[in-house]
Amino acid sequence: LLKIFLTFGAPSILQSDNGQEFSYVIIAELKTCWPELKLVTGRPRHPQSQ
Repeated sequence: LLKIFLTFGAPSILQSDNGQEFSYVIIAELKTCWPELKLVTGRPRHPQSQ
């Protein structure tokens, strides 16, 4: 994600299904670099909430 953010710029909203793939540590580090980044989560493995 960091490489993508540095290449294209950080999005204003990052949506995740709150699953194991996106580690809290990684997201917390991204929020430190881009404090305006808003994280939106849905239910894990529930496509209707995405």
